[in-house]
Amino acid sequence: LHKARFLRHMGGGAGYEVLASGIGSAITDTIFNPLELLKIQRQLRQHHKPKPILEAAESIRKRGGLRLLWTVALPETWIRSFAVTGLRIGLYPSFRDAGSADGEQQQQTFARKAAAGMMAGGL
Repeated sequence: LHKARFLRHMGGGAGYEVLASGIGSAITDTIFNPLELLKIQRQLRQHHKPKPILEAAESIRKRGGLRLLWTVALPETWIRSFAVTGLRIGLYPSFRDAGSADGEQQQQTFARKAAAGMMAGGL
């Protein structure tokens, strides 16, 4: 199906784009949350000698198991994903296509796309 028809069929454009972007960002953050947690732990120990990543992971495992790598701050990360990344990426197509007829979307100028990116990124 053509994207515009698909989005109309799904019940809307911008809301669907924001939801899809937020879900994609939340999945990515879920996968990389352990690395983010280890990075933050290293940053907090800068006044001491920082632990190597594997040693930091081992200390977290000893304190509460490997599930701690995914459970600490993950709900907050998901909220940020939806509020920031979901809105910025999800609203870009709506800003880009605002005022364009279906046939004009292929011929948009760089300036129009840059302006849409600045509007979406400015949120």
